Amino acid sequence: MGPLVETCSPDPERPIAVAVSGGSDSMALFWHLSGWAERARRPLHVLSVDHGLRAESTEECRFVASQSARAGHDCVLLSWDGHQSGQAAARQGRHRLLAKAARQAGAKVLCLGHTLDDVVETLLMRRRRGVKSASQAGPVLASASPVWPHGRGLAMVRPLLLSRRLALRHWLEQGGRHWIDDPSNANPAYERARLRQQLSRHPDWREPLGRLALLALRRRHAAGASLAAVLRDRQHVRVDPDGLIRFDGTGLDHSRAALALGVLIRVASGGDRLPRPAAVSEVLGRIARPGDRMTIGGAWLQKSRGGLLIGRDPGAARARLVHGLWDGRYEADATAPERVPVAPLLRQSAPPGSGWREVLSDRLDHEAALMDLSGQLA
Repeated sequence: MGPLVETCSPDPERPIAVAVSGGSDSMALFWHLSGWAERARRPLHVLSVDHGLRAESTEECRFVASQSARAGHDCVLLSWDGHQSGQAAARQGRHRLLAKAARQAGAKVLCLGHTLDDVVETLLMRRRRGVKSASQAGPVLASASPVWPHGRGLAMVRPLLLSRRLALRHWLEQGGRHWIDDPSNANPAYERARLRQQLSRHPDWREPLGRLALLALRRRHAAGASLAAVLRDRQHVRVDPDGLIRFDGTGLDHSRAALALGVLIRVASGGDRLPRPAAVSEVLGRIARPGDRMTIGGAWLQKSRGGLLIGRDPGAARARLVHGLWDGRYEADATAPERVPVAPLLRQSAPPGSGWREVLSDRLDHEAALMDLSGQLA
């Protein structure tokens, strides 16, 4: 636990943020982190989100707050008011709340309570959908926050990812520590809940599926480290001061080139959504001759003699500041205006005038560093 957290946040003065729902996985993470923080003399900042999807969620947050107070840690209760949109929107809203609260506390790390059982479940669900790449396995040991720019510079780490849920529950019970079972985990309306019920009926599957998940996770981490090497290689990826990304996939197989291009499109867009893999593969097939161009996922691409030029789709640019960034791509200093016009024909779509610095290269470096770290620790 310590090496992963400390590598992502080496400054001993910075707090470590942890998301706690009250379930067994997150409570095990909380108590493990509490002990580590005391030994390392690091402040622990507990965050709990009342997502409003169930009537019990407010009481669960209060339970987390009481356990945090018992251990002597600060706890912030966060409320999400968009529950009418469903679970996918709740997840995005929850991550935005957590990222904002973690950054306000000065944390560079947000710890999450995922376990190897989550990897098993995700692996089986993605295989059912026909996913054949290394992305079958998820989540990973360390990754960038999935929300941008709210989670800028924030690392999501999962210290218990190689642990099993039953072992963690046994550890909690031995210590007289409690948790709250989320009824959603038993609701057959959700795919993951149905899968958990099926797995519970076949306890003999537990060990072989655990071994399979570990192998898949190592493959995922290795693929991430390989992708990180591409993103860091200036022969393949360069970011100009005006925000234009240059990508040369020479020497890369189709799979690595497509993975790298997907990340570059997301970064160039100033947003947080990866384009669909099939759409990225189509781009690589369609843009073949110098001068060919197309837009995808909020980015603008053009074939050049040296590879691909990737900029912002001017028609999708958002001409405003959010969390200190203009269009999610440029950092403003004190001299920059809050609103500037978007040049509709400018491929880089950079804000005019001085007072701006592109953050695309920072974002790529941060994501690559976390991919590489996961690969090293796996």
